[in-house]
Amino acid sequence: MVKLDIEKRQLKIAQEEQRVKKYSSLFTKTRHEIIIGDSRAMRSIPDNSIHLIITSPPYFNAKEYSQWSSLPEYVEDMKKTFKECFRILQSGRKFCLNISDIPEKASSGVRWIPLGSEMIRICQEIGFEIVDRIFWFKTPLKGFQYGSLPYPPSPLINDSVEYIFVLRKPGKSDYSYLNKDMKEASRLTRDEYGEFTKQIWSIRRVREKDNVDGHTAPFPDELPDRCIRLYSFVGDVILDPFGGSGTTMKTAINNKRNSIIYEIKKEYLPMIKEKIGMNQKRIIDDIKIAIKYEK
Repeated sequence: MVKLDIEKRQLKIAQEEQRVKKYSSLFTKTRHEIIIGDSRAMRSIPDNSIHLIITSPPYFNAKEYSQWSSLPEYVEDMKKTFKECFRILQSGRKFCLNISDIPEKASSGVRWIPLGSEMIRICQEIGFEIVDRIFWFKTPLKGFQYGSLPYPPSPLINDSVEYIFVLRKPGKSDYSYLNKDMKEASRLTRDEYGEFTKQIWSIRRVREKDNVDGHTAPFPDELPDRCIRLYSFVGDVILDPFGGSGTTMKTAINNKRNSIIYEIKKEYLPMIKEKIGMNQKRIIDDIKIAIKYEK
């Protein structure tokens, strides 16, 4: 009986996947734009033109590419970019913000800079609403935190969680452009929907030895992949204002969405091209990619 139930479930999953594949095959051509420029002023993007924003901002003083003289300076820069995100995002659509608090040494020991709460504060000041909070549990656990081992009173808790804040621009969403084929091609299986809507996402971190792109702080493909599949439809336009190595664009291509990424450092362009497979025949034939430089 148990075996029969398992076989029925497996058959149903296979049928759901086949259905999505059938409709998804109708959508082959997408457009993508890599903009080497400053996302604090996204001049190339019109108001209310983006369906979904996904990003992981540079962490305050956590990596060599992100150095600010003070936390207020960092917060002000992030606010400028998030204001632009608010301007270009369509009403009712989502902004998925991946951020982590940052430890620093203080006179009394390690303390934490609450970047998560700072980012939420400025997003709400701009006008975004908090829709959901997801916790990314980064597996596997990274080493062993000794602290005052083996005694109290100063253990160090193993840092293994980052936030994904799901924000929304207020207003009514316009889905009048959708047809049945687009909806069916964007369908999630029952198991996927159940897994992706859990509040804790256990996703493997990008380990240093697996980081073939060379970017100092890449996030795993699965993170933007889940966000794209939960909050957009095929053919929608996805934006990442901190493009980095191009992970968001790569997953947008794989999910038949259009995309735009901003990246201020032009030296990242070769790794973006490599990650999205810009020289592959499939890219050349079906996917149009433009590179633009903004001053």
